[in-house]
Amino acid sequence: MSAVNAGQIDSLAISGTAQLSGELGINLVNGFLPDPDRPDVFSVISYASHTGEFSPNYELVGTDRLLAYSCGATTVTLTAYWLP
Repeated sequence: MSAVNAGQIDSLAISGTAQLSGELGINLVNGFLPDPDRPDVFSVISYASHTGEFSPNYELVGTDRLLAYSCGATTVTLTAYWLP
């Protein structure tokens, strides 16, 4: 992931049922760090339906923020948060 515009990040589109499990790995490139003050929200996977979820449901980014995964009815989104 290297940009804020949805058209500038990689995403995966699944036409049927997505079977989600395990860890979702996120690689940030070109010095990009999501900004929790905006907040940055990214749709990274779309599907018609899904079973399961990723575990854990977050990934640490740098030393002061994390990306939380949310599995909705038709998308997986990442939302940036500041760590307390």
